Amino acid sequence: MANVLGSRPLNVSFRRALVGENLRLWMELVFKVMNTTLTDSSDTFEWGLTKNLSFTVKSMYNDVMQADRVSVNCIIWKLKIPLKIKTSYGI
Repeated sequence: MANVLGSRPLNVSFRRALVGENLRLWMELVFKVMNTTLTDSSDTFEWGLTKNLSFTVKSMYNDVMQADRVSVNCIIWKLKIPLKIKTSYGI
């Protein structure tokens, strides 16, 4: 990552030319990462929807419902998802 972000223009090449919507999306991504500062410290996860920056289902639910991003009839409310999911990494 440091090699890519440390060069201008970015040290990235594609097999095919980026045109149209793909070019626009690429430029949007480049704009978002150009001001990123890399450090040698450990990564941390911060949830911007709570005061203590910790994830809660309630904060996510409130944000989704408040912004009218997901309609009541959306398929995600009908998905059958296990109540508990084990992961192999510790978050």
